[in-house]
Amino acid sequence: MAAAGPAIVAGVAEAAVAAVAGHVGDLALNDDVFNGETYIGGQEGETLENKLHHRVLVPAVFPMAPAPFADTPLDITQRRDFLRLNTLWIKINRPTLTAGQCYRLALIRLMAYRRGHISPAFAAGDHFCRHNEVVILPAGANVQAQFNAYVTACGLDASRPGAAAGGAAYTLVEYGDMAMNAITPAEREAVVKKYTDIVCAVAIIFRARAHHYTGDIQPTYVKLWEKCRYDPDEVVRMGGWENVATVAVHAIYPDVLDRILLEAVANKQCNGALAKRVDTPCAGTAIVRSTLAGYRDIRTVFDKFDERVPNGTAYLAELNALFAPASARWLGGVNKHLYGVTSTFVVDEGRLAPIAAAIKSIYETLADQATLQDSMALKRVANSAPVVGAVLGRAAQRAVNDERLSLLPPAE
Repeated sequence: MAAAGPAIVAGVAEAAVAAVAGHVGDLALNDDVFNGETYIGGQEGETLENKLHHRVLVPAVFPMAPAPFADTPLDITQRRDFLRLNTLWIKINRPTLTAGQCYRLALIRLMAYRRGHISPAFAAGDHFCRHNEVVILPAGANVQAQFNAYVTACGLDASRPGAAAGGAAYTLVEYGDMAMNAITPAEREAVVKKYTDIVCAVAIIFRARAHHYTGDIQPTYVKLWEKCRYDPDEVVRMGGWENVATVAVHAIYPDVLDRILLEAVANKQCNGALAKRVDTPCAGTAIVRSTLAGYRDIRTVFDKFDERVPNGTAYLAELNALFAPASARWLGGVNKHLYGVTSTFVVDEGRLAPIAAAIKSIYETLADQATLQDSMALKRVANSAPVVGAVLGRAAQRAVNDERLSLLPPAE
């Protein structure tokens, strides 16, 4: 009987998600942006606290989407009210941002609202969350009065973030219009055109790292945006990835966020670099996904590999059968609860240790520049079987030196 090893408690997906043409998860593993370093154990990923800067404000009487992806037409007055409200609200909660940055973030919120990606009508429980971060303002004589009442109720000082001469607070019209005029029409259009790619980038990072943003995720966002061949300064002008992820799009429920990504890929509406990563391993599944990718690679060259680690490869076949269906999209994810997954299964890392050690050692011996070997999850599990890894790594080196394996004709 195989020795028991550390276990990851992981979710078994119970409902099918929209099918996507082609599964390219293995391709994502070949990129240094995603190496599945996340091992969170019992931690359940992001808690989605209802913080003030996450909240999207909507006037007391306002059109709203009844269900996700229902377009919400707004007339010019309604669009202006929404932008003014959210631009100043963002400034109050993020006082170091410029007026232009606040406006760009508010514009992303407006795009999400108009496309039915967020709405105060979406019940949080229907999306496996505790809060809807889209807030309807209390009734008042006008939008300014509604805003003032809400700011006071939240215990905020509206005069602090952008006080005019003499200490008076900006009005919604004054600050909102000033912010709008801080950027050019071409810059506004650029934000609108990039909306889908911005949201898809956040969806991919949330899937891979289990959080919208933390300080150590910043380089990953930058690399991903560069893979799209986009100017990183575009995001700086929006306030940076921290604010894009936690201010502009945080109110999109995670299940809706993932659906946006899947539909954008299926309909060819997002950048190819993002589409390539639609199936990147979700946080918590790194060891399974990384081991599967390495095994397929090595098995192509060494057809007797299975004979050396029979217990490991047999177990890997079992896991592969579980992870292969589209319905297993969130199988094993630490954020499984945000997608309605409640049942669990246990991955026995002790059974994976020999094959992980072999993969790590063979890659170090034959392909030391391959990014897959940088997987922290693979390294961690491989350390449980160092002798197996060392022996098979040396065997692989001897094998490739055998002329019978050469793909080139013998020298004359």
